[in-house]
Amino acid sequence: MEKALVALLLSVFLLTGIAYSLIVPPFETPDEIYHYAVARHLAAGNGLPVQGPEMTGSWEQEGSQPPLYYSLVALLTAGIDQSGLDGFAVRNPRANLGDPHQPGNKNYMLFSAESRPLKGVNLALHIGRWTSVALGTFTVLFAYLLARFAFPADRWARLLATAMVATIPQFSFISASVSNDIMVTVVSAAALVWLAAICSRPWREGIRKWEWIGIGLLLGLGALSKLQGLGLLPLTAFVVLKRFGRNREWNTMLRGAVQAGCMVLIVAGWWYARNLYLYGDLFGTTNLLSVTGQRVEILSIQGLFGELRGLQMSFWGIFGWFSILLPPWVYSLFELLTALAVSGAIIALIRNLKSERGPGAILEQSGNTLGIAWVWVLISLALLGYWISVALGSQGRLLFPAITALAVVAVTGLRFWAGFLPRVGRLGLAFIIPLGLWSCSLFALVELLPVSYGLGDAAGSVNELPADATPIGRVYGEGVELVAARLPGPDFFDGDSVPLTLYFRATQLQERDLELFIHLLDAHDRQIGNVTSHPGWGARPLTLWQPGPIYEDSYQIPLDRPSPNFARVVVGFVDQSSTALESEGLLPVAGGGPRIESRVIWTHYEQLEPITVRYEGGISLVGAALGQGDIQHSTGQLIDIAQGGTLWVAMRWQETVDSDTEYATSLRLRPVKDEGSWVHQEDSKLWKPVSSLQANATPGALIDSLVRLELPEELPGGEYELQLVIYDAETLRPVVQDGTWEPELLLARLRLN
Repeated sequence: MEKALVALLLSVFLLTGIAYSLIVPPFETPDEIYHYAVARHLAAGNGLPVQGPEMTGSWEQEGSQPPLYYSLVALLTAGIDQSGLDGFAVRNPRANLGDPHQPGNKNYMLFSAESRPLKGVNLALHIGRWTSVALGTFTVLFAYLLARFAFPADRWARLLATAMVATIPQFSFISASVSNDIMVTVVSAAALVWLAAICSRPWREGIRKWEWIGIGLLLGLGALSKLQGLGLLPLTAFVVLKRFGRNREWNTMLRGAVQAGCMVLIVAGWWYARNLYLYGDLFGTTNLLSVTGQRVEILSIQGLFGELRGLQMSFWGIFGWFSILLPPWVYSLFELLTALAVSGAIIALIRNLKSERGPGAILEQSGNTLGIAWVWVLISLALLGYWISVALGSQGRLLFPAITALAVVAVTGLRFWAGFLPRVGRLGLAFIIPLGLWSCSLFALVELLPVSYGLGDAAGSVNELPADATPIGRVYGEGVELVAARLPGPDFFDGDSVPLTLYFRATQLQERDLELFIHLLDAHDRQIGNVTSHPGWGARPLTLWQPGPIYEDSYQIPLDRPSPNFARVVVGFVDQSSTALESEGLLPVAGGGPRIESRVIWTHYEQLEPITVRYEGGISLVGAALGQGDIQHSTGQLIDIAQGGTLWVAMRWQETVDSDTEYATSLRLRPVKDEGSWVHQEDSKLWKPVSSLQANATPGALIDSLVRLELPEELPGGEYELQLVIYDAETLRPVVQDGTWEPELLLARLRLN
C-alpha cells in the first residue's frame, strides 16, 4: 500500500507539473526568459556567456550562474530552430513585478494570451520545462527516501513528508519552469539521502571508496548547479566529522575526504577557476549583483518583517513574477501551518536534546537523519540570510534546495501537535494538509492563472451587455468602439478607488498596440485618478482582438483625493512607443506618447440643480451647475469672477425620442448694457450613442456634458449674461425651446472684477 501511495504522489506531482508547464504562458515564471536565454545560447553552439557590467546579454544576471542545468537543456534542444525570440518575447511595459497586491498587468510578456504552436522557441521552452518537471519528480522521490530514514517506524509520517513536497503549489509551479533552481534542489535532495544512508549504518562500519566518490560527485554537481549547492560542503564536512570523530579514525577520514575532494574538483573546479580567471571573483557574484541590484542600506526591522512575510508567502504559493496571489484567507492557513510546523519542530528538538542521553545529545542528534535535515535547514537559512543582506529581494524558491529537509522537519513539528489528537484526527491531518495544498494548485490552474493572463474562456468577451451598462457608442482610431460602460455612482467617490467597466468591440483587426488610458479629472483638469495600461489590465493588447466580440474590461481607479465635488472620466488611447508631443491639453499619459483620441464618457457632480427646459425635437435640459474650481454655484445667480478667470458649466441632457440629430452647445457672454451682440462664446459637441447603437438604446438616456469657459484677459469689467444655445451640429440651425420659440436660455449673470 505504501509503495502504491508513493507512486500516486509521484504521478500527482508529474501531472500537476505538466499542467503548469502547458497553462502558464511562455516566460511567465520568475527569470525564465533569462534562464532560457542561457540554454538557447549554448544550444546554438556558443560557448559559456561572459558576464560583466557592460557585457550583459539577453540572459541578464543568469549569465553568472553555474552551467549544469543550462547544459542539460541545451543538449536536449540543440536541434530546434530557436530563431525569432525577439518577436516571440515582447515585454509588457506596464508589467507588475514584485507587488502582488497591485491589480492588473500580471503578465510579464505582452502577448501571453496568444495561443502558440509547440514549435521553434515554444517547443524548446517546453522541453526545458518538462526536463524541470522530471527533475522535480525525482526530488519528490528523494523526499520519500529521506523520510524513510527519518521515520523508519511511522509510515504516515513518511507519506506526509512526501506528500507535502509533492503538493506545495509554489514548488510545482517553479518545477514546471526553465530554471536552475530545480537542478540544485534535486542534487541537494539526492545528497541528503546519500548522507542519511551512510549514517544509518552502525558507527563502526566505515565509508566505502565508491561512497566517497559518490559524495564527491554529488557535491560537485551541486556546486555546478547553483551557488547554493556549495552549502552541501559544510553539511558533508559536519556529518563526516561526527561519524569519524566518534571512533577517532582520522587517517581513514582524511583519505576519503581527499577522494571526494578530487571528484569535486574534477566536476566543478574548472567553473570556479574560470570565474577567477575572467572576473577575479571565485564565485562570480560581483557581476551577478551588478545586474540584480545590490543592497546599499541595512534592512530596518519593518523591512525585514516584510521580506520574511513575502518569503513565507512565496514559499507556499505566489505565481507569475511574484505578482499573482491566491485568495487572502489561504495565506492565513499557510501561516497557521507554518507556525504549527516550526513551533512543534523546535519543541520536539528541545525535548530530544533534554532526554536521558544527557548534555551530549545535541552531538548525537546531529549524526542521524533528523540531525542532517536540521543542519541542512540551518545552513540554507544562513545562506538565504546572507543573500538578503547583500541583494535586493528574496523569494521562497531560494529555500527549495532544502525542501526535502524542511518537509522532514515540518512533519516532526506536526507530529508533536498531532499527539494531542485522537488517532482519527492524526490520520485526517495527514490527508487534509496535502489535499489542501494540491487544491491551491488546482484553483491556480483552472481559475487564477487563466484569468490573470486572459486565456481561453477567461479572455473577457461577453455574449451580451449587462442591463446596467450605459450605451456609449464612441469610436476610436481604426475601428475600436467603446460600446458601453458600467459607470460609477456618486457614492463611490467617497472611497479610495472608483470602479469602472468598459465594453469594447473591434470592427476590424488592429495593426497597432495602443495603450488605453482612463483619467479622472477635477474641475481644474487636475488628475485625481489614473490608469494607463494595455486593455484587459495588460492581458489583451489590441492586436489580439478579434472583430465582433464585445470585450469586458474592468478597473479599479485609485483616487488621489476622495469625495471631489466634480469629476470627469476621460477614456482614450495613446501611442506609448511614439516620441511625439501630447496632442491635447490634458495631463500627460504615463510613459509618454501622444493621445490618439480621448472622450469624456461620464461626469460626476456633487450637486446638479434640477432644470426642465424642453427643446424642439425631443431633447431636454434636465440639470445644470456652474462653478469655479471646487466652488459650485446655482443657475440664475450673480457670480463674481476675475477677469481672465475660468468658469465650468455642467449640463445634463435627456433625449426622450430616438433621433439621428447630433447636437452642439454654445455658451455666449453678452454685456447687460448691450442687448444686440455677444462678446465671447464657447462651443462644444454633445456626444451621444451613435446611430448603430440606437436600435438597442432606451429613449430617455442621459447625456452629460461639461464646458470650460475661459474668459479673455482683455474682456472689460462689468456685468454679463451667460446664455446657452443648443443647435444642430450638421446644419448649424439653433434649436428653439418648446412654447417660447426662443433659442437662448439665461443660465447666470457674471460680474467681472
